[in-house]
Amino acid sequence: MKELKIVQTTAHFQLREFGGFEHYLCKGLSDLGHKVYLVTSDRIARRYSRERRSLGVGEQTVGQYKVFRFSTLFELIPTEKSAIPFVDAGFMNFVSNLDFDIVHAHEIYQPLSLQSFHVARQRGRPYGFTQHRNFYPKNWQGLFLNLFYRGVGKKIINSCDFVCATTSSAVDFLRDIGVKKRIEILPNCLDTEIFRPNIKTNLKEKMRLQDHRLILYVGRLYKDKGVEYLIKAVKTVKNEHPDVKLVIAGAGPERGNLELQVDRLNLQGSVLFVGSFPHQKIPELYNVCDVFVLPSLIEPFGMVLIEAMACGKPVIGSRVGGIVDIVEDGTNGFLAQPKDSHQLAMKIEMLLADEKLRRELGSNGRKRVENTFSYKAIAEKAVKIYEKALEIKSCS
Repeated sequence: MKELKIVQTTAHFQLREFGGFEHYLCKGLSDLGHKVYLVTSDRIARRYSRERRSLGVGEQTVGQYKVFRFSTLFELIPTEKSAIPFVDAGFMNFVSNLDFDIVHAHEIYQPLSLQSFHVARQRGRPYGFTQHRNFYPKNWQGLFLNLFYRGVGKKIINSCDFVCATTSSAVDFLRDIGVKKRIEILPNCLDTEIFRPNIKTNLKEKMRLQDHRLILYVGRLYKDKGVEYLIKAVKTVKNEHPDVKLVIAGAGPERGNLELQVDRLNLQGSVLFVGSFPHQKIPELYNVCDVFVLPSLIEPFGMVLIEAMACGKPVIGSRVGGIVDIVEDGTNGFLAQPKDSHQLAMKIEMLLADEKLRRELGSNGRKRVENTFSYKAIAEKAVKIYEKALEIKSCS
């Protein structure tokens, strides 16, 4: 296999303990023998830190690939969940002087993506991007993105040498704005050696939950995560399965409201809020649960679902967004209608009542993650996309 020199650009990059899409893609590509440069801003995404704003400017080696950060001049329409950073001119100069074969950006609307495309065009190199989002947020940023995508955005996308999307709902998002190009699905991924079944742990004993069966939610506590409907479902489940406990791992602005809901439903002894759980313990947390539930109202992907599946657990997710690409209803888990606490309760009760079904769905989920969502499988798929774009470019 010929070594490729690949530029990846992304607006924010926090090297978390269990990575993230860009990290695992870069890791997988470099493990295959390719040279990878990840170019980004110095800013920390607000959802990861309210105190520190900058990771610092400079070069960082991560395994076999390199990260290059450039100072942010300002951010356009910053929100809790995302922002649009503009970086200094050193970014353009740096990419222009790199020896690269192809540019792969993440999200088309980011200035770093558009600037890297400009350099690729000047150098006669193929370029493309991955579409992560599948909806417009209901704020000023959403209004801006709607205008961008339906105006110049779709023209830029149709000029790309390759277009990827993390889910079929992200593909639908692009089709809706008029994108005609072929779109490859390149989903989020993880390390199946970190997230795996049968991890030895005494976590259940430490949490004093050894005599209970556990329903688990992991994620930020925002309104659109639908946790209130899961709590309501647990109230019903308790009637048939009094030994059940709901563990909620995560932080966010809805925590206070959710705690009040638990009090109103008299579930104080049945719902445990554990806050932002230590990253190194998250695989253990999945391992001690019996059922994992993601009751989102909107969801671009649903990374926690594949984490739980990789740990061999049956999952339940809402029939929204990227979740429908992950959960094969009745094969590795169940799908439920969003906001439908009754249906959620039925699916949970079905799993709690049948240990054989839980094992079967958990085993199927593990196999699906290994075949479809491991970072090695995603890197191999990305290379095929790059090679095809290079071949077409060389013939044009």
